[in-house]
Amino acid sequence: MSNKIWQEIRSELLEIDYALSNTKKDKSNYRKIQKNATQEFKNKIINSFDKNPFYYKKFFIHARNLTPFRIKPRLVSIDNNSEHSDLYKAATMFWSVPITSGYGRRIKFLILDDYHETVLGILSIMDPVFNLNPRDKWIGWDLEQKYEKLKSVMDCNVLGAVPPYNSLLGGKLVVSLAFSKEVRKSFKNKYKDKISIISKKKHDGILSLLTVTSALGRSSIYNRVKLPWGQKAISVGYTKGNGVFQIPNDLFLKMRQALLLDNHKYADGFKFGQGPNWKMRVIRVVLGKLQLGRLINHGIEREIFLLPLGDNVQNFLTLKNKKFRGFTNTSDDISEFWKERWALPRYSRLDESFQHINAKNRYLERIKESITSSKNIKIYSAI
Repeated sequence: MSNKIWQEIRSELLEIDYALSNTKKDKSNYRKIQKNATQEFKNKIINSFDKNPFYYKKFFIHARNLTPFRIKPRLVSIDNNSEHSDLYKAATMFWSVPITSGYGRRIKFLILDDYHETVLGILSIMDPVFNLNPRDKWIGWDLEQKYEKLKSVMDCNVLGAVPPYNSLLGGKLVVSLAFSKEVRKSFKNKYKDKISIISKKKHDGILSLLTVTSALGRSSIYNRVKLPWGQKAISVGYTKGNGVFQIPNDLFLKMRQALLLDNHKYADGFKFGQGPNWKMRVIRVVLGKLQLGRLINHGIEREIFLLPLGDNVQNFLTLKNKKFRGFTNTSDDISEFWKERWALPRYSRLDESFQHINAKNRYLERIKESITSSKNIKIYSAI
């Protein structure tokens, strides 16, 4: 039984190897490489809506009905609100790359446009990876300091704007809102006094630094994001192009089954839970066994940015300062700055094609695509 599974896994991996080695590395082909993983993600999402997903089309807008100077962004923590949760899922249907649901600590945010009563964008933060050399080098901490303070760092695993707001540089708004005091407050409310898995100590509830990596190569969203109060996105380098998105979930489940049959310790988890490091370890073990270790490198080098949430982040994370001095600007402050700095100037330069962007129709197309390709789908009717 185990040998048969290993043969099936090897055969599927060789197909992936062929596809990766015969694809020119540019953004359009990067999206093609990730197409299966992206559709797999959307097929999973389509079955998780509380309401009929067609219902949420009303929260997306045709560009001709958008009045840019009236846009009124509002940052909303999803918490246990089922409609907000479904709206977040609906927004992810516009993504052209796969989105991880996150591991460990997680907080999701919606950015709504209160004037137009629509979704503008989404933001999600989750536990960071333990080792990220460009981040660690910028902070300057040693291993003991990292064990103590990694709890104050999170990673933005989802960040972006939906059409037509993305054409107005809405992505820069979402990045900027990550600096808002509301994000730090939501983190504190959720995690203060919780026990850390790694350090085994109570959390102080302080969020001091966010990391984020571009989806495809060099970023245009995070570049030149600088706010008048001192906040800015700092580029610190690129990833090495290693990752696991090229491994479909069905294949990953086969890998786990094969390791389970071989009584391998990683089959059912890792000592810090079933996070990204554990998934990477499972896949590395399988690739090593099959002598296909090169497949861990998909070749997509992603730009790494740091978002310091205060003016003494490095000193705080290296234990030189006990008190963290976080920025105090609200999401309203930041939204008004974005509108004047980016949205309205961009709108003045757009040609007539902007008026033809119909997010409502695009959303319906994505939903129908996922319903058509998904297995064991609920029966939905368009409304």
